[in-house]
Amino acid sequence: MHKKILIAMLIVVALPLVSLWYTNYYRLQQEVEFQVNKDLTQTADVLLAKVNDWYDMNSRMLKQNVILKSIQSNEEAQQEPVLKAITSTYEWTYLAYAIGQDGYKTARSDDVAILNADGTKAHFRGDRVYFKQVQAGNKMGQQVLMSRTLGQPAFILCEAIKYPQIPSPKPGALCIGMTVTKMSETITRAKIGKTGYAILLDESNKVIARGGASGTSTSGELEDMSDSPALVQAVSARGDKPYIYTSSNLEKIAYSVTSTNGWRLIVEQDYDDAFAPVIAAKRNSLILLTITIVLTLIVSFFMAKRLAKPIQRLTSIADDISRGTFHNKIDESSRSDEIGELAKAIERMSISISIAFRKLKAKK
Repeated sequence: MHKKILIAMLIVVALPLVSLWYTNYYRLQQEVEFQVNKDLTQTADVLLAKVNDWYDMNSRMLKQNVILKSIQSNEEAQQEPVLKAITSTYEWTYLAYAIGQDGYKTARSDDVAILNADGTKAHFRGDRVYFKQVQAGNKMGQQVLMSRTLGQPAFILCEAIKYPQIPSPKPGALCIGMTVTKMSETITRAKIGKTGYAILLDESNKVIARGGASGTSTSGELEDMSDSPALVQAVSARGDKPYIYTSSNLEKIAYSVTSTNGWRLIVEQDYDDAFAPVIAAKRNSLILLTITIVLTLIVSFFMAKRLAKPIQRLTSIADDISRGTFHNKIDESSRSDEIGELAKAIERMSISISIAFRKLKAKK
């Protein structure tokens, strides 16, 4: 009986506690998860808007200049003033140049000669990705590369030049070389919690800017993240929700979006950092729950013992009465609880049966 009472008391006390703990923990986890997702998505959206605005501004500038007759003239003397005006107006543009249909530069903004000393054309760009994109019919040609001039990542953006006076289907290109310093600063300054940062990748998965670490390898080339778990999971993730991945035994939560020109922006944060409130609450609540259950076990043990012992004694007294041994005074009858009431009832019953037996014996 002692064990049964103990188990019953534990169920009555512990079950509501465990249920309450699980409900509160689940609710907290849902709230924190919602806030983490909100922080990641909002940060990504803000950064993406800045990237898109920067790209749109430069592409509009190229579209406005590519229709100028001086640019369409294919003549260095007429193109050069426009190119110099571009670099002087847009401070992040370190170079502007025009490329003819044959892939050779026809003019530059930096006064560098476009012809070699022997009169042959210099600065062939026909093999560059951005120029091939323009000649293939793309609206814009673009490429992020390590600039030899700057010694740092640069972004080349081009718009097709059509020459009305030259009957050829192949266009030339008006191009600008831009530093990505300001854009990089915007990305690297983005912080989420203690460990969160953003990564900006070009269309070939090369790092343009990255918070928390440099995007340039020791070899002077742009870091390639094609095989990175962050990117692999971003590509395979469905929908527009954050996703979780593991890198170097460290679990992270991340969110990925794509810019107007095909760049990918990833915002990520260490899982333990993001869900620190949940982890701390779980740890503290488990400690509190364990202490509560242990205390409940101790109290239940003594309570069960206090309840079981008098009940066992009353059971024994009732058994004695059934065998003809009567108890005119039961110690438990002095108790003020239900057990005391039961003891008094048994005591009265014992006295009544004892009197009845004596009367029967007297009649005999």
